[in-house]
Amino acid sequence: MEHSGEHKDQFDIKSRAIMPLVDAARVLILSHDVKDLNNTIARYQKLAEIEPQHKDLFDSCINAFRVLLRFRTKQGLKHNDSGQFTDVKNLSKNNKLKLKGCFKPIKEIQDLLSARYKVSQLP
Repeated sequence: MEHSGEHKDQFDIKSRAIMPLVDAARVLILSHDVKDLNNTIARYQKLAEIEPQHKDLFDSCINAFRVLLRFRTKQGLKHNDSGQFTDVKNLSKNNKLKLKGCFKPIKEIQDLLSARYKVSQLP
C-alpha cells in the first residue's frame, strides 16, 4: 500500500507485483546469456527449459504474471486509467485472494535470486 502522495492507501500493482516478476525474468535469462527474448512469459518458459529443477517455480511465475496483467487490465478498464493503482478495500473477497496468491511465486523467485546472487551479503 502506498503510504503517501496522490495514491495513498492504494496498492501499486505494477511496481509491487508485476515489475518484480519482470525484473527477475530479465536477470535470470541474462545470466544464461540469452538475449533474444523480450517477453516475460517467453523468458520464464525458456528458463524452465534451461533450469528444469525450477520449472514449477517458473510456471507459477507465468501464472501469477498473467493473473496480475489481467487484473490490472480489468481495473484500468473499470476506472478508465492505467489500472496501476487499486483500492484493495473495494475488491471482492475472490479478487483479494487471487491477488494474494500471486505473492507466493514472487517471494519464491526473489528468494531464488537472493540465494543465487547472495544479495543478503551485500553491504
